[in-house]
Amino acid sequence: MLPVWAKHIIRISIGLVFIASALLKFLSIDTFEIYVFQQQILPFPLAAIFSRLLIATEVCIGLLLIIQFAYSRLWKITVGLLILFSLFLLWKIFQGNASENCHCFGELLPVNSTVSLIKNAVLLLLLWSIRKPPPFHLKQEKNIALFLSVFTFTLIFILSPPDFMLDWSKIPVNDPKKVSERIAEDSTLVQYKATDGKKLICLYSVTCMYCQHAAGKISGIVQRHDLQDDVLYVFTGDENDLDTFLEKSGSELFTYTFIPHSHFFSIAGPSVPAIYLVDNGIVQKQYNYRNINEAEIVRFLRGNG
Repeated sequence: MLPVWAKHIIRISIGLVFIASALLKFLSIDTFEIYVFQQQILPFPLAAIFSRLLIATEVCIGLLLIIQFAYSRLWKITVGLLILFSLFLLWKIFQGNASENCHCFGELLPVNSTVSLIKNAVLLLLLWSIRKPPPFHLKQEKNIALFLSVFTFTLIFILSPPDFMLDWSKIPVNDPKKVSERIAEDSTLVQYKATDGKKLICLYSVTCMYCQHAAGKISGIVQRHDLQDDVLYVFTGDENDLDTFLEKSGSELFTYTFIPHSHFFSIAGPSVPAIYLVDNGIVQKQYNYRNINEAEIVRFLRGNG
């Protein structure tokens, strides 16, 4: 039988673990939402929303555990959530992904699926030890719980709204005519059929963090809709860094080539990534990392756009 003070410490500690997990995910929200999207369950806009809802839920569970609000119901919800997380981790392990970062503590504190599963087992054992907590009540606890919950969910979406909720119409784009001409002038890109039919041409620097994020998004879209034959990755930089780029982005390696810096940036413009929808060598649309539009890309490449 645990003493009262030990039960309070365990309850608060579990709450702090949930809060820490959520905050670390939030600090690398771009990577986390791509990880969720790459599970091939949700389209990207819904994956972006789900990622933020999950973070807010973890914060709320942590805070409510600390103030011990509606504990019996909260205890069941917490146990249920940990079991769901554990089933997901088991699925990843059976897929052969036991060593990859499961993002339970975001990108800043990488933890693989096996370690995270052990962590969940420990939390479940600790929760079992405090299934009947000692009496503890705050004045106005319902109002406090409601305020904390609404504030948390609202703040998460205010601080980091999903990209599709923002207006990206003023993002500068390169002159499509000039880009089309420079693509046609590049013998390497012509060799890789950049001017044949409809293509998604993605220009990345292998050392650019935003290029890594963009590649993660693009890879998820392409795999989700089986568009591998329509994609060309164009890199600049040291080819020895390509494996690191792919590992950090989580991207599949589609047809790719490297071109020199000077010509690369004459096509990409002053900033990367630069992602183009190209129809028989003519640029129809440009994206950067933030305004990638899954539905638009799919319609275009399937001949409906």
